[in-house]
Amino acid sequence: MRLMGLRVLAADGDPPHFFRAIVRLIGLVICIIPLFAGFLPVLVDNRRRGVLDMLARTTVVYVAQ
Repeated sequence: MRLMGLRVLAADGDPPHFFRAIVRLIGLVICIIPLFAGFLPVLVDNRRRGVLDMLARTTVVYVAQ
């Protein structure tokens, strides 16, 4: 993610805490199991959030390099 200039932030703008990161990891597994269907909301959500981001209440943002 550093190579692409991306950062994961919680709703309050801080980096996610341990529990939120674990929820995001579990959400990633849930997204991958049904043939990556959990990533389909990225195509229609205006904030480009997948199911794993919705579950963990995180956002991926671009960081100026």
